[in-house]
Amino acid sequence: MTESVPKFIDPFSLIKQQAKLQGTVPVAALQRLSESLMTPDGEVAWTLRFRRMGSVAAITGNVAATLTLQCQCCLESLTWQVDAPINLGVVSSLDEANLLEEPYEPLLLTDSAQVCLLDIIEDEVILALPIIPQHAYACRAQTSAPGNVRLHPATDARPAKSSAQRAVPGLDEDDEPGGKNPFGVLAALRLKQPE
Repeated sequence: MTESVPKFIDPFSLIKQQAKLQGTVPVAALQRLSESLMTPDGEVAWTLRFRRMGSVAAITGNVAATLTLQCQCCLESLTWQVDAPINLGVVSSLDEANLLEEPYEPLLLTDSAQVCLLDIIEDEVILALPIIPQHAYACRAQTSAPGNVRLHPATDARPAKSSAQRAVPGLDEDDEPGGKNPFGVLAALRLKQPE
């Protein structure tokens, strides 16, 4: 983290100054984030601007990092890019928090006017993570059952159809199980039934 950036900040004071803070922090220094990663490597780059946006005491900016998560389908490593905006409205009561409008999320300061800067950054990165991390292509674990289609990770090419897939009546050349219309086969069966 940058030398001149304090560990604790007073958001209201920084808003009066219309301050801008930026820096980087090692991922390993963010304990809660590190616990949800496969490896706590790299850095989080962040920028925060403190200012009034109409009637809102706002903290805006962004966080960016390249993180290594664990895919929950195949349990292999998954590189995840985080580039998330920060839109916080600093409030001192729940009533004020309820009055905040989009895009602001409340940052509630109750007893103390100070807040840990790293907590703000860490919270925003954690909120940008997927709930269930998984690869964009089908993983090994998803394709272990018969009939599942696996996309090749390098080309996203579909494998050749099996004889069972070719023998399904009403399955067009472009249709595949898991395609746009999963009920296309049922429509073909309905047409064949005598009235």
